[in-house]
Order: sequence, then C-alpha cells, then structure tokens
Amino acid sequence: MTFDNQLSVTKYRIRRFIVTILVAAAIIVVLVSNWFHFRGEWYDRKWLALYIIVIYLIFVVVNYIRDFNYFYFSDDGDMLRIKYFAVRLMSSKANRIEIPKNTFAGYKVKPRFLNLGENLILYQQVKKGIAKYPPISISSLTETEKKKIYASLSRLSPRNS
Repeated sequence: MTFDNQLSVTKYRIRRFIVTILVAAAIIVVLVSNWFHFRGEWYDRKWLALYIIVIYLIFVVVNYIRDFNYFYFSDDGDMLRIKYFAVRLMSSKANRIEIPKNTFAGYKVKPRFLNLGENLILYQQVKKGIAKYPPISISSLTETEKKKIYASLSRLSPRNS
C-alpha cells in the first residue's frame, strides 16, 4: 500500500493563505474606512483591529501545535518507507524513515499536546535492542488514512505475526 496526503496539505496551505489575506483585509478596512464609528475607548477602531489580530494569532498557534505534516507511506517491497515534512512556516526539513520489514519492531500512537492531534512512533530491532524513532505528527491524516496505516503496521508488527 502506498499513499500520500498531498491533496490535504494543499488544501491546508490554501486555507491558511486565504485566512491570512482576509485578516489583513479586515484590519485595513477597520483602520482605514469610515464604516466603524465607535464611542468609548473599548470600542475604538484600534481595539477592534487588535481583537482581530489576537483571534488570528490564536488560529496560528493552534495550527502550529497541531503540526500538520506532508506524509508519504509505503509498505511495498521489503522496506517500510515514510517521508514527511512539517507544513509550518519556515520549516522545510524533509525527513525519511526506511525500515526493513524483517527488523520492524512495532509502533505506538500517542496524543499530542492538548489532544490537538496524534504522533506515530516507530520501533526497529537493532543489534543492541530496540531503536525508537522520533515522533511523527499524523494530525493531517484523515481517520480512514490513519486506519489504513494502523492496519498495515499491525500486520507487520512481530507480535501480530
């Protein structure tokens, strides 16, 4: 089985770009136009612009914590291959994991901070014991894609053989 989530990542990037443009346009409209006439210091245009910025920053922080990744998975042949990279701003480091199927020792799924996604942790049998790979965020995968990966990894796990 081979798949990637390029379509989901593209949709996420487009959505992030559109939200950024809409926030910038909203701030410009609030500060420049004469549509907003408020009386009192708490309802000033500057405060409204600040509220919009705070809401946007919350959106950015939540998406940063969720850590969306491009994710490629293949269990074809005699190797388990996973390629992934974060879709965050200013993050372009691509990672690759290749594990021979006969040394694959299992996997674990752990929730992320504030339950805003999940991490996949892979294990490999090496001469000195079991090696643990760094966690891979699978927050950008759909439930169907996750189930397919779990089924494939469970089938390859030595305890299920």
